[in-house]
Amino acid sequence: MKDQKSNYFVQPGTLVVGTDKWHLENMVNSDFLWMGFPFDNSRAKGFISPGKDLTIKTPFPILVDLEECTEIDLLGFDHENCIFFSEKWICTASKVASIIKNITFFKDDRQFTIKREYEILGRNEK
Repeated sequence: MKDQKSNYFVQPGTLVVGTDKWHLENMVNSDFLWMGFPFDNSRAKGFISPGKDLTIKTPFPILVDLEECTEIDLLGFDHENCIFFSEKWICTASKVASIIKNITFFKDDRQFTIKREYEILGRNEK
C-alpha cells in the first residue's frame, strides 16, 4: 500500500472509500455527474437518480454513491467511466472492489492505494 497526500486526482475506474463527497469532488479534475441524490455545495454538472436506466454514454465521468444505488444500478454502468464512492466499507463496495481497476482508501486523513491497474499492492509497494 502506498500512503499519499490527498492532493491527487482520482481517475475513472476507481473505488474511493473512507472520505466524504466534497473531498472526492475536489479530487476529480474534470466535469462530472453524480449517481445519487443531490446535496448542497456540489460541483456536479447534474445528478442521476438511483434506479434510472443508464444506457446513454456521457462525455465525463459519473461519480456513483454506493450507499444510494442498488445492485441493479451497478449492472448498467460502464465501470471505466465511473468513480465509485462510499464513506464506509459496505457490502456494495466489496462487490465493486472485485471488478474495479483501482482502489483508494482513506483512514485518519491518510490516503492509501490498495489496488492499481487490477493488481493488489503489498504493504511496502510504492
